[in-house]
Amino acid sequence: MSDPRSTIPPSAWTPAFKIDLETCSPAAFQEMINKFNAWLKEHPPTYQWTTGWHVVTPERAEDLLKRNRLNRKVALGTVQRYARDMQAGAWIKTGQPGLIDTNGEVFDIQHRAWAGYLSGNDFETFIVTDVPANPDLFAYIDGGKPRSAADALYTAGENGLSGAIAQAVAIAHRYDNKALGVIKQAKIPTLTNPEVLSYSRQHPGLNKAAHLMFGSYGKAISVIKHKGVALFAGWQILERYGALELDQFMIPLGSGANLDEDDPILALRNRLISLEDDDLNKERRLALLIKAFSMHQLGKTVPRSGLALRDNERFPRFEDILPMPLAAQ
Repeated sequence: MSDPRSTIPPSAWTPAFKIDLETCSPAAFQEMINKFNAWLKEHPPTYQWTTGWHVVTPERAEDLLKRNRLNRKVALGTVQRYARDMQAGAWIKTGQPGLIDTNGEVFDIQHRAWAGYLSGNDFETFIVTDVPANPDLFAYIDGGKPRSAADALYTAGENGLSGAIAQAVAIAHRYDNKALGVIKQAKIPTLTNPEVLSYSRQHPGLNKAAHLMFGSYGKAISVIKHKGVALFAGWQILERYGALELDQFMIPLGSGANLDEDDPILALRNRLISLEDDDLNKERRLALLIKAFSMHQLGKTVPRSGLALRDNERFPRFEDILPMPLAAQ
């Protein structure tokens, strides 16, 4: 049974603390929490919780947070992701409970509570109120492997390709927001697991590209040395240029056979497999790949100095490449 809403008119209650979750820094967030912890000493919790399903309003979230004395440090990124899910209507009833022990202390709900409290969103959750008090309780809670975006995709049916798809979606998210850089990466919100799952479902071609890439171009993936980069690039080439162009790029990249010395595909292969460049980050690997593919499409050759990127060079994009056979049709 859901908890009854407060009989006090909503306008009569205001949160004791407010902060802009989207723009605040970790330091400002922690400072707010410190002030909250000092304030609650004079403002004890008052709501009587019962075991069962509850609609946790921001007011009720504040009460839960007043009970949050023995929990781990709050992670701003997690609170931001939860708040976005709540705002987007992507927060669902999973049955994962918040715990209140017999001393009135709360466990395993603080990130949800902070998200609802600071974003002003209600959320539904199950509360267990009769947990035996134990000062070491937190050490026994949720001690397994954290659930990743790859786990979410795996359970949704992506199976063995879930890890690569999750990596490709993360890259696509940055690419779509023009937040990739050769050296420095722009700061943007990390996708939540539901957002990753939603992106994958909205772009079914990504799944098709995953099966094609890992079924036909394993050697090229080994050269690229990052499954997410390989999949994202393969997906973009497949959708923008077609299967033939993907084949004509990935097969020689994987084998290195029958390529002229000034061929951009050979130059890319040499950069990616070079021991000196073994520590290239995924962003630079992708930028080099896009640059080489662009040169390949335009019939350009590589100078003797090889394929290179300047640190201040604009991150190359597939849509800048001309001609675009499929787009022109």
